[in-house]
Amino acid sequence: MHRIRSFYPTLGQSWVVVAVFLSATLGISFMISTVAALFGGAMIPGSWVTLAAYTVPFVFVAGFIYWLPSGLRLSAAPDAPVTSDVRRKLSPMLFVWLLLLAPLLSILTEPLTMWIPMPEYMKEMFGRLFQRDAVTLLMVAVAAPVCEEWMCRGVIAKGLLRHSTPGKAIVWSAFIFALIHLNPWQALPAFVFGLFLGYVYWKTQSLWPCIFIHFVINGLSFLLLFLFPEMDVNASMREIAGADYWKLYVMAALAAVYVGYLVKRLLGD
Repeated sequence: MHRIRSFYPTLGQSWVVVAVFLSATLGISFMISTVAALFGGAMIPGSWVTLAAYTVPFVFVAGFIYWLPSGLRLSAAPDAPVTSDVRRKLSPMLFVWLLLLAPLLSILTEPLTMWIPMPEYMKEMFGRLFQRDAVTLLMVAVAAPVCEEWMCRGVIAKGLLRHSTPGKAIVWSAFIFALIHLNPWQALPAFVFGLFLGYVYWKTQSLWPCIFIHFVINGLSFLLLFLFPEMDVNASMREIAGADYWKLYVMAALAAVYVGYLVKRLLGD
């Protein structure tokens, strides 16, 4: 584990990490598609295969980092421009305010998904991938927050903070976070959330707040599927709220400004 924790990638090395992740993702997807085609899909237990296909690429990334030769392992330069890895003591109130702020930001970023209409075949694909079962809940609310935050903040943002300014590190890690979602409907809001997550990581030097924010956002989205069983998997808050959507949006914006201010104070700004 020390070999992985001591890896501080530059931007170039971060893109190599992304290439490993995407190659593993595409390779596993190809194998699953091939097996499904050979056996007509009858031997594919959907939710478990989706969970495995999602998590295994992160294992490839961890293995790649672990087995990097020492000569290719770039650690932080002695004159690194940014802070050390010393973690700040996290106030319990930070998590209380993040619990409120995360769903507010989710509401505020939802219009980004409306810029590009989602074709019907994509809606059907998301409907098949995200089932209302415990395995999908495990993937969405546990595996995704842990794996994505580890790679995008715990590896990439951590390294970029050592080799560049905080602003560049946050923007690049957010861009990579958006890219790995592999579709524009998730990528646009993911970029905005990535900026916020990168900022929180920079200020706390801890993955726990980032994982918590990610868990809240994904967990609430999954919870809506159970509260509204007749709702389509791809349904938006606008469809749920109906005519009251923009009232809800304005209220969420005002609340987000206030709660965001409280979070900013707790983070030391």
